[in-house]
Amino acid sequence: VHLTAANAGDSNLFAKVVIESNPFSLLMKPTKMAQKTGKNFAKAGGCESTDTACLRGLPVAKVMEAQIAAQQKIDYLKFLTAFYPWTPTVDGKLFTKQPIEAILAGEFKKVPAMLGSVYNEGLLFIYQAWNHTLPAWEYDALIVDVFNTRAPAILKEYPALKGGVDNRDNIAH
Repeated sequence: VHLTAANAGDSNLFAKVVIESNPFSLLMKPTKMAQKTGKNFAKAGGCESTDTACLRGLPVAKVMEAQIAAQQKIDYLKFLTAFYPWTPTVDGKLFTKQPIEAILAGEFKKVPAMLGSVYNEGLLFIYQAWNHTLPAWEYDALIVDVFNTRAPAILKEYPALKGGVDNRDNIAH
């Protein structure tokens, strides 16, 4: 995402990049949604979201508990948010649009790039986001959320496992 940050092309902060893991097509949260996650975190930590002293004073164990609690509040109309609760947001200042939109518009720092992926990396995030069996209906809904109009073709090629089978491994591949 750094390639698409405001004024990235004008800075000398980096000259080359390695792009791995978080794909450009994975949308960043809007500010309002990130603020909701932050409020959920603060509440789980026993603080008000505006109480900086309380938040900074949380012990590491409490931060970890609050982080897990906050990211378990999945908005079932926005499945993908479960995978990236702690990411940059489209704030209108540093990030003025989604990275994929910026790239498609040619609005990014043009530097040499190396692309890569990590085998089975998604499995960790799937099991973290869904700490329960992922039924076929939820699998189908996730595919629709991710792929929109291309979902029928994706579901034809990669159908959900039926009969109460857990689809978490299926979705990770």
